[in-house]
Amino acid sequence: MRIKRKPIREVLMKRVFFLGAAIVLSITTATQTVWASLRQAGALSLRISTGTRPAGMGDAFVGLADDYSAMHFNPAGLGRYPMSPDWLTHPLPKGLGSIRQIALLRNNVPDMNYQRYDVWVLAGDDLLRMEWGKSKNTDFVPPGGGPWSRGVSHEVQGSETLEGIVTRWVRGGTEGVSSERLAELVRKVAERNNRFTYAELAGLKDNVLSALPPDFVDSEKEKLAEAFDRLLERFDKALVVPSALVSLKAASNRALEDQKVSVEEASGVLAACRKAPSNAMPDQIFLPYNLAFKDSLVAIAGDERVLWVATQREVFRFDGESWNSYGAEQGLPEGPFRHLAVSPARTVWLANSKALFSLSGGRWTISEAEGGFPEGGFRKMVFSGERDGWAITDNDLYYYDGKKWSNRHEVTAGVSPELDKLIGRFAPGLDSTRLAEAVAEVRRLNSLGESELATGQKVYLPYRLAFRAPLTTVAVDPSKVLWVGTESGALRFSDGEFDRFGYQLFTVTKEKTILEVAKKFTRDSNPQRLVRWIERVKKYNRLETDDVVPGQKLWLYSGPAGSRITAIYAGGEMVWLGTEFGVLKFNDKEFERYEPAGLARVPTVDAQFKGADGFFATAEQVTIYARPWQQVGLMHSKWLPELAEDLFFDVPAYLRHFPGVGTFGLQITFLSLGRNTRIGESGDTLGYFDSFEGSIGLTYGTRLSQSLTGGVTGKFILSKLASSGAGREIGKGQGTSFALDLGLLYNTPIKRLTLGAALTNIGPKLQFIDASQADPLPRNIAVGFSYKLIESAYNKLTILADINRDLVSRDTTINPFESVFNESIENFGIEYWYGSYFAGRMGYVYDPDGQLKYMTLGTSLQYRNFRFDLAYIPSSKNLALANTLRLAVVGRF
Repeated sequence: MRIKRKPIREVLMKRVFFLGAAIVLSITTATQTVWASLRQAGALSLRISTGTRPAGMGDAFVGLADDYSAMHFNPAGLGRYPMSPDWLTHPLPKGLGSIRQIALLRNNVPDMNYQRYDVWVLAGDDLLRMEWGKSKNTDFVPPGGGPWSRGVSHEVQGSETLEGIVTRWVRGGTEGVSSERLAELVRKVAERNNRFTYAELAGLKDNVLSALPPDFVDSEKEKLAEAFDRLLERFDKALVVPSALVSLKAASNRALEDQKVSVEEASGVLAACRKAPSNAMPDQIFLPYNLAFKDSLVAIAGDERVLWVATQREVFRFDGESWNSYGAEQGLPEGPFRHLAVSPARTVWLANSKALFSLSGGRWTISEAEGGFPEGGFRKMVFSGERDGWAITDNDLYYYDGKKWSNRHEVTAGVSPELDKLIGRFAPGLDSTRLAEAVAEVRRLNSLGESELATGQKVYLPYRLAFRAPLTTVAVDPSKVLWVGTESGALRFSDGEFDRFGYQLFTVTKEKTILEVAKKFTRDSNPQRLVRWIERVKKYNRLETDDVVPGQKLWLYSGPAGSRITAIYAGGEMVWLGTEFGVLKFNDKEFERYEPAGLARVPTVDAQFKGADGFFATAEQVTIYARPWQQVGLMHSKWLPELAEDLFFDVPAYLRHFPGVGTFGLQITFLSLGRNTRIGESGDTLGYFDSFEGSIGLTYGTRLSQSLTGGVTGKFILSKLASSGAGREIGKGQGTSFALDLGLLYNTPIKRLTLGAALTNIGPKLQFIDASQADPLPRNIAVGFSYKLIESAYNKLTILADINRDLVSRDTTINPFESVFNESIENFGIEYWYGSYFAGRMGYVYDPDGQLKYMTLGTSLQYRNFRFDLAYIPSSKNLALANTLRLAVVGRF
């Protein structure tokens, strides 16, 4: 099966062309009529902002544009997270080993996105954690990533001792162990929290004492020895002053420069040694994650809130506060262990070189296997239920039905059963030689002899018949479809049949050599690539020579899905393959290269998903796929409540991301202008009519580069002011038009600073009675910025500012460019979020030309996937907008 490669460059070119065409169209449309009279501008509804959240920030939103309101303020916002996906790359610090495995644990971060989970990483023989909520635990932060930590910072309370802190940290690891082992762990923590080791200080003592002259006074020598002994005793209790230790080492090194310590130098060392002990522990003690591990790490697994770690001969459980170990008293089998897994029902499974074990009721029990467990043990296990699991050895596959493990699949012979056809459906593509071998093996396994199958007869087929290379990994999707990775490609097992990916079945016709087959199939003339392709195909088909014969069936390599599979994730509607050539994504029919964040070019060693957020691990970094959110919004507001009761403004909106294309949004605005009285030329009341305005807009936003997004909105506008013209005017009192909005958002090199610009309502005039009375649209250009002063998992504080300039002059007698600043409207806002639960906002609007100066207030409450927004303009004298209240509900899915 060939691999489809996403035409990323073509998609990007199409996006640029799309936006470029929109720009050209806008300029062409607006060239003749940009500077018109504002007094004649129509479509008042286009000037009213459509978001409740921005309204609480003084309508400053052009530089933020991070929810559905971007369709009004800056359509480029649809090209950014959370309305479009984002990729976050976090490299490991230098000097650590390669990543081997990752695990995800739920944290207490109050958010609904990828930050809900801490990423645990098994790198080399070290255990690291990427946590979003507690930066104080960070042991180091690599450039561009993190925070990574190798332990936690414990806040020392009252009379706590280092031994007590360590005992609670590894409480399971200290139960029943010798006092020597506990003392060893305490010393490791003491050394980790100082610049020196115990051995270094002890060596310093020996060197100084041995360098004292023979005539040195014994009493003074004893004082120096006692001072060092007291310091060493305090060192193991973390009762030392780190800076004083540095001074002690400096004084000792100066005294030892000539290998002889004078009386004056000894006095200096003694004084420094007496200053080093402390009567109080430091405010914080750093506790390494790997403190209690005695041997090298093998595997890790996450159980929502609990991390399980297997070393060569021990198993540990971490609940976020402390570690517990499992040993022989809990029935822990002998190591070395090979793998660790957790089932959906949170049963922990452990594999050693001899068997599989499960943890139930606090004790480990051995599982059963039909025909016994294989030599060498299992390399990976996965479970889709408590009674549905799979495990692989290097060369075989086992299924668990809740009672025992088996490496054979049971099938029922149908009408007119033939064993070779039954095997052919189970493991398609076997050539005549391998099929004959498989038939003979199945006959021996089922004790069939030479007898024919009977209808309804049960037959056991070994899973290994389907494999042509050693197995590397395994995964199960929610539909219980099995995916198996091998050294030579991926297989899918569904409805009792295996499918292969990365290879196509080919029947030889007139070709005589594998080279002729290669040239025909690949249409490649490069000798080096042909040699590599031929070597791969010969190995996969177990060909000993280059000769082929007509009618021979061969599996031919057709793409990276047939290369070495390093990881598989199968969850939701997605299947991802980590291969030696990068990441592939399954699209229901075939695999295609996955380009973002460079994953298509780097081997992936592990992949996991939580919801639709993905976590990919290569040897040197963790890359997070932050999924886009669909949004549905509905806003309602009484408009100008100080003037009339029947004026209101409603806005429903919806947006969704389409992979490989971009994000689209649909927004409808409706402004009710209330009920009016129709009066005749003689002053008689002729009736009543309702006036309203509205528009429907389609918005598109996409990422143009790593730091730049663009967007465009096209909208149809309807303004119905009256059912007919006034007096002798011919026509109806309604008009239609269309307009375009364009926007850009730029993530600046200054961290957390974003700039935005938008050109809105560019289109032809709104015509009611005739062309001579047509009104221009309220064209506007806006620039703004947003800066995230505080951005953490629990607290977010953002400041915003916009400048809006009408492209419609208020005074046509002067050059419009001369009044840019006088006629600009300035908007300022600030927003604070506590997690994703509550938000408070405040804004200010300054319109010098319109003589408007007023404050705005806003708040939000979020419950799960729904956010409830409120904005309010306080009461103010001579302000028509006073007491305006906006309400909105926003759902994201």
